[in-house]
Order: sequence, then C-alpha cells, then structure tokens
Amino acid sequence: MEPSRLYLQLPTEWSPHETSEEIKNGVVEDTIYVNDGNLRSEVLYHSPKSETKNSPFACRASLYTQSWIKNQSDSSKRLLSNLKIASSPHIQTSKKVFSAVNDTLPYLTSPKSFGEWTVEEQTEAVSKLRKLNIPMEDDLIMKIYFLLKKYNKVLCFNECVKYPAMYEVNGSFKEEGTGIRSNQISLELEIHSSKKASLIFRDVAETFIGKGTSKEIWKTFALDEPELRVHSFALLHVNSTNHAVKEERCFNEFKGKSWITKIYNIYYYCVKIEQQPFVQQIIEMKYYPKDLFTVLSSGGITKQTRFSYGIQLMLAIEDFHNRGYIHCDLKPENLLVDEEVLEIFLTDFGLSCTCQDNELHNAMGTPSYMSPEIITKCVDSYSFPLDIWSAGCILWLLLKGTVYPWYEETTKSHPNFLNVLREMNTFDKMKVDSSNPELFLLWNMLRLDPLQRWSASQVLVALRKLENEFNQRLIA
Repeated sequence: MEPSRLYLQLPTEWSPHETSEEIKNGVVEDTIYVNDGNLRSEVLYHSPKSETKNSPFACRASLYTQSWIKNQSDSSKRLLSNLKIASSPHIQTSKKVFSAVNDTLPYLTSPKSFGEWTVEEQTEAVSKLRKLNIPMEDDLIMKIYFLLKKYNKVLCFNECVKYPAMYEVNGSFKEEGTGIRSNQISLELEIHSSKKASLIFRDVAETFIGKGTSKEIWKTFALDEPELRVHSFALLHVNSTNHAVKEERCFNEFKGKSWITKIYNIYYYCVKIEQQPFVQQIIEMKYYPKDLFTVLSSGGITKQTRFSYGIQLMLAIEDFHNRGYIHCDLKPENLLVDEEVLEIFLTDFGLSCTCQDNELHNAMGTPSYMSPEIITKCVDSYSFPLDIWSAGCILWLLLKGTVYPWYEETTKSHPNFLNVLREMNTFDKMKVDSSNPELFLLWNMLRLDPLQRWSASQVLVALRKLENEFNQRLIA
C-alpha cells in the first residue's frame, strides 16, 4: 500500500523568494505518512551544495520546519530524521479516579489544546524540556508537538479511545555518509486530553527512580506545561489489588494535606501478560528530586533543618493516626524532600492499614525500621506504635546523625534477628531520664513494649521543646 503524502500547506502570503534566508542552510521536505497504523513524520533536507537546492518542493517547507532547521546546532550531520506514533493506543484506561486530584493542574489554568499551539510555543516548550535533560533529540520532540497539532482529533478526540491512553512512539535518524540508522529511540506518549500529555521513557535508565515489591517509579516529562513529573507503575494481578486499593484510599482520604505527596491523577490500565489478566495502577505525582535517605547520606544538614524535618514527620503521623490509619512502612526513602522550602512529604501507602483491617496482621515493613513486635510476630500488639517505632529510628538518624545500634545487622542480606532483638533489648534496659532529653525522647519511642511507647502527640511536645532549647542556646 502506497503511503498517502500530506504536504504541509504554507500561508498564502509566503513565497520561497521572501524567505530564502530562512532556508539557506538546506532544502526541506516535510512529509506525513499515514500507513500501517502509524502516524509518521519525516524531514528530509539537503546540504547547501545539493543540486536540488532550488527544487519546487522547497516551497512546501513549513514554518515549523524552518524553525526546526534554524535551531539545529549540527544539522549537517543529520540526513534523515524519522518519527512514528501509533495511530491507536496499545493500552487504554479502564478506570480513572478523578477525586484523587488534589491540586489545580497547570493546564487547567491556561486551557489550550495542542492543536492551537503556535510554532513559537512549541519551540519554547522544547527548550524547557531540554533544560530538564529529556533523553530525546530536539527535532523529535518538536515533531511530537507537530503531530499532536496535526492529528489532534485522531490522537486526542477519538471516540473509540478511553483516555488516558498510551501510544507507542519510535524515532531515529541517520548520520550523513552512512546507511546506518543511529540513535534509535522507543518511548510512550500518554495522552490524557487535547491539553495534557506526557512522554515516558521506560527504556532509558536515567529516567528510572526506584523499584518496590510491586511497583516501579519513573521520571516522566509533561508536554502541556513542560516539567518533570513522576509515574508510579504498580502491576498487580486482578485477584491481588490490595496495594493499589490502599494507595488510592489514602490519597483520597488525605488529599490536600500539606504533608502528603502531591498527586495529579490515579488511573488504571488492564493488561494481559502471558494470557494472565493484570491491572496496572498509574499514580501521576509531582517530582521531588530527593528523598530523606539521599539528603541524610549527602550530609550538610543543619540541626535546625533536622528538627524541622522531624516535627513535620510527627505532624504527618499524628494526622494519619487521628484518622485511624497506620502507615506500616515508614522509612527515609518514603519521605520525599523539597530542599528549596525545607519540606518533607509522606508517600507509598501500599502497606497502610486501619486498626480494623484484617490485613494488619500481615504487616511487615522494611527490616531496618521494623518494630520488635513484627519481628516476633506478636500480631495482637499491632497498632499505632508500629509507626512510632519506625519514626523513632528515623528521628535517631536525624537528631543524632548516626545509625542506631541494631541498624547494621538489619542491612545484611540475611540478618540475624536474634542479634537485632538483643541490641533492642540492651537499649530498652538502659537507664535513661530527662537529664538527657534527646536520648530520653528516642528511648520513649523505641521501647520494646509497644504500650510503653509515646504517642505521636507526646513526641511532638518533646521534640518542639528540644527545638526551642536548641534555638535559645544559639541566641545566647
């Protein structure tokens, strides 16, 4: 089947003579193919020495292509650039939780369809994405904007598609003088509407953030208001979606709270792997470049900041417990940090429970922050003190700047939990009183008996008192 060529139409007032300066670095042909289920854009241009410099198809150079040519820093090396977007998505949403949105999104404040974007706006967006280190050639990014504009109705207003939807994208270009196509790139274009879309590079290691038991976290690039965001991909069998349900439940329960990770959307895709049905939960979140573990590892945090982070953590836990929830997996990696405003945000609620949940008996958490009642499986003792223990471990790292006595053993590939319990018991038997207020606070959070541990409110009172005393010593 022959591809149908749809040449871009120039404004009627445009002529090649009037803009010869614009195309002096090459003769351009813009072609859109609609073939084999793909939307594809190819830009072919020749060097100034080419005999075809003044050929008629130069007249078909679009304003987009002129801008693209002008902004190439090394265009002489690129002979052929190619981009393909599948004309239909490979997965579509099966459920979208609109109530998960807890913030006014940028694209809602300036509602403009991709079909209405000017070349200048596209170029500016490409420049912003470049500053975010997007792993893609500028010309290919520009062509994605171009295709979103050209095929806005096909891609964004398809009645057969349930949005959000994932489209496969492939791009590449050849080096001049060779027949080898280099810089092959494969990615996904996730389209939410005619005003909102993101690029996802799950084949590029630099965009990978981390991995949990059932989820992967990736940096993604918003095209509507160019910025970094985060997509959490949780792949769950249809008969085992508890983690996803818990995440959704907590984000809905606590949306708008200052201490919770900023969420834009939660939605689900249905996928089949080896003929088995799976549900893929996607959580689109604000991008935070660091977590508390990374911040602590890098050092250089002032004591005032350490107190601030500790108080914010305990305020979050107090609010969480007051609503009847237990996080069950508190650790520095689940506390995201915005260092510009010195704020932390709680995330990862896949193990969270209420005191009435039957699944609370299956609570595990991370070994380094695991309470003694979990290690010994005293399930009847599982309650809010689980989180207080984990928070005590985090506050130890924050306030003392060193690891607690049983930390090293828990980081081994096969930790000896008898040794861990011995270290915990030794610390519990220490004679500690209020003459050492910092250690006294930690000791009351890390008691072996969960009934003897302080509540989040009690910890907050002691922590604020410690902060005030520290600040007064600084002034004196």
